[in-house]
Amino acid sequence: GAIFAGICLLCLGLYALLIPRFGMFGAVLATVIAFACKAVWVYREGQRSVPIRYEFGSIVPAALLAVLVWGARALLPPMPLAASLATGIVFFLIYAGLLWGLGWIRREERQSVVAWVRSRVRPGAGAAPEAS
Repeated sequence: GAIFAGICLLCLGLYALLIPRFGMFGAVLATVIAFACKAVWVYREGQRSVPIRYEFGSIVPAALLAVLVWGARALLPPMPLAASLATGIVFFLIYAGLLWGLGWIRREERQSVVAWVRSRVRPGAGAAPEAS
């Protein structure tokens, strides 16, 4: 409750300061600042309750790569829904392939992915049963 109330007050205060001067961009900036503060606050409170060691050295580059891939997708012109969905899937696969190819996915994580895929893909599944 305290985090929610504090972030609401911060956001409203930033709206009051930034919207009159910068219009809708002030609203966007205020919201981004408030959400960033919320993320830091929730992280710190969570760490006090249940400490978890996050690998920010791996998370930050992967997030930046995601932003770059999303930005490349955003440069494409609008398209029909089916084409847009297909394009989104292709860009996701490019992102995953870059993570894999750049070595940002550890060996044991790669092995887990491969094992999971193999457990789902069974040769001959769905084939018609042989007649006797």
